[in-house]
Formats: sequence, structure tokens, C-alpha cells
Amino acid sequence: MSDVAASSLRALQRTFAAALRGPTSGASRRRPRLRLAGADRMHVYVDAYAARLVEVLAGDYGAVRSLLGEQSFERLARAYVRAHPSRHPNLNVFGRHFPAFLRRQRGLAANVGQVARLELALARAFDAPAAPPLVVDTLATTPAHRLARARLHVHPSVQLLRLPAAAVDAYAAWRSGAARTGAARP
Repeated sequence: MSDVAASSLRALQRTFAAALRGPTSGASRRRPRLRLAGADRMHVYVDAYAARLVEVLAGDYGAVRSLLGEQSFERLARAYVRAHPSRHPNLNVFGRHFPAFLRRQRGLAANVGQVARLELALARAFDAPAAPPLVVDTLATTPAHRLARARLHVHPSVQLLRLPAAAVDAYAAWRSGAARTGAARP
């Protein structure tokens, strides 16, 4: 890419980003003019980003989505997006506050927040950093005096959760395809 093309692309990206953000403080500052068929259509991009974040939550919290039903889940997910806007480039961390958010919502069945905790733990386990496994042969060939001082570490994916059986059962029913969609609707 030539320097001219790169400079032109940077200018377009800056203009686009400024248009998405909207007017900044100060009466003299106006929304940048874009060479598009209607800059007022920029809301499409903002709405698409919020929809993408809802989609991320739906992917991470499939059992919760099934328990609540499509409409209730989307309403709560959009409220979460407003309350906890994404501030990290990695969307794997976006839904980390969703279980606590659900527990604060009135009218939800108690196990919905607990199922969300389980799904968050599973997502964290999936995204956990790799760690070398303990090889049985290593233990067998390690002298006894060294084993006495050995420190074993739990794999980073391991978490201990205390959950009611109803939450585990609801998740298992969803995984097996036997869950009733919308059973815990607010």
C-alpha cells in the first residue's frame, strides 16, 4: 500500500470513528461530513455493534438463553450491553459480569444466575492458558526425598463452584436438548 493510500485510509477511518462517536463537547464542533448516501445511517453501525455483543452473550450463555426464551434473553442482554459496555478488544471477557447482572434482576428464577455462573466457568476453562500436564512417569522416576518437597499446581482451567443441583440439572437438560425454552421467563 502506498503512503498516499495509507494516509487516505487513516483519514477515512478517523472520520468514520468520529461519525460513530457523534458530536463532541463544544458548540463549534460538528459531526464530520462523510461521502456516504446519508450520514444519518451511521446508527446502523452502532446498532450492529450492540447486536454483535448480544450475539457474543448468546454464544456464551446458551443455557440461560434457553431458560429465558429468545425475547427475554435479548432484552436482558441489551440491558447488560448498556450497563457494561465492552472495554476490551477480546470479546472472550465481555460477558464476565453477566451472572452477577442476572442475579440483580428482579423476577428471574434464582437458578438463572446460577446457570450463568456455570456457563461462565465453562467459558473460562475453555479459554484458560495451556499448562504442561503432570506425567505419571515423571512421578515414578522422581526420588522420594524430592517428592516430599514437590509442589503440585492445579491446571488453570480448574474452578470450584458451589451450585444448587437445579442449576446443574437445567444446564444438563439444555446440553441434552431436553430443556424447555423460556421456562424461566421473567
